[in-house]
Amino acid sequence: MSGMRKAAVVIAGLTLGSLEFTAFGVRASRAAPAAPTAPPSTAPATRPTEVVERFPDGSPRAKYGADAQGRRDGKYEEFFPGGKPRFRGAYAAGQKVGSWLTYEPGGRLVESVVFGRAGVEGPYAWTAADGSASFKATYAGGGLSGQATAADAKGKIVRTAVYPRPLAEIRKQWAALWPAELTAPKFLEEPAVGPPAYRAGKVAPESLEQALKVTRLYRYLSGVPWQNVVLSPSDTVEAQHGAVILQKIGSLTHTPAKPDGMDDAFFKLAYAGCHKGNIHQGQTHILSGIRGFMDDSDASNIAGIGHRRWILFPGLRRVGFGWSGGFMTMHVIDGSHDIPAFQYVAFPGEGYYPRQLVEPHYAWSVHLHPSRATVPDAGELKVRVVRLDDRLQPTGAEAAARVVSVLREPGQ
Repeated sequence: MSGMRKAAVVIAGLTLGSLEFTAFGVRASRAAPAAPTAPPSTAPATRPTEVVERFPDGSPRAKYGADAQGRRDGKYEEFFPGGKPRFRGAYAAGQKVGSWLTYEPGGRLVESVVFGRAGVEGPYAWTAADGSASFKATYAGGGLSGQATAADAKGKIVRTAVYPRPLAEIRKQWAALWPAELTAPKFLEEPAVGPPAYRAGKVAPESLEQALKVTRLYRYLSGVPWQNVVLSPSDTVEAQHGAVILQKIGSLTHTPAKPDGMDDAFFKLAYAGCHKGNIHQGQTHILSGIRGFMDDSDASNIAGIGHRRWILFPGLRRVGFGWSGGFMTMHVIDGSHDIPAFQYVAFPGEGYYPRQLVEPHYAWSVHLHPSRATVPDAGELKVRVVRLDDRLQPTGAEAAARVVSVLREPGQ
């Protein structure tokens, strides 16, 4: 179903080789047996042993303290041959802590990083040894957080990336919203495709809840309201009737004709389920249908990406799902006019994004608020795609990309 109330730019030709995505495969680990609890020590605390590592000529290569277990502890300094500093920082029980500074042989400070309990935490700054580029960012929650910028030799910002959701939070939501296993929908009552009798059937609550969670996950990752999207019983009834009529017809249509033997009341609900929603066929479970809507990159949908636009529509509040014989419906037109303020919505979303949710053939899209951006025609809009390293520095040639379409609301 198309007809989104936003402008959108659809970009194709991008592959996973163009930009890095973060994968969130969660592996179970077997913890080592807990160490026996030792009684409190009454011995006085010992000062770290001072260690000095030396170059062959006898000059110091590194200076640091070591605790009773031989772990680095306290102030740490490392030097280049000739005595200029290379690293300055501190250890606690063998782990880097606090501020660490890295220098190039000529004495220029090239990296400043802060270590916390979870690894790198806090402000981060890097400058190329030759001064040709620099990078500033903040780390939190296991990854980059907030705005990161890359600058040229004169300090002019040439590239900006935004990480609006901490990596630790994304992993948490992934675990909560994406199912451990994709399974066929369960039914409280099986549908029946007549004649002589048509029966809508009822998808089990756990299957509907799973579909709602995945919808929320996609919205969360693109930065649009997601926790307030709820499962509507009435919309689900319409969607379920719509799935049955599509199975009866054997093809997809938003405007089905009434089949023989179907009563008017059933047909009214079925028509609404098709006309007010996204429709899909050929999958074995509801979640694959939702992924198909977010794909939207086949020849018949890529220019409009209407299914994706409805799922990511900032004003969406109510959804419903139906399933029958491989036909799936998702009720998405809830009549909402309460649209929150936004500038744009991207797919894939800004920052870290699960690799499992993006396929190489997917078109990328940016959905712009029509009153906040003036977008040129597709032929005039240029898009550059370059692989970047973890400091936003280009690491290869531009990837092939083309603008498929620019969609506008009437009057724009």
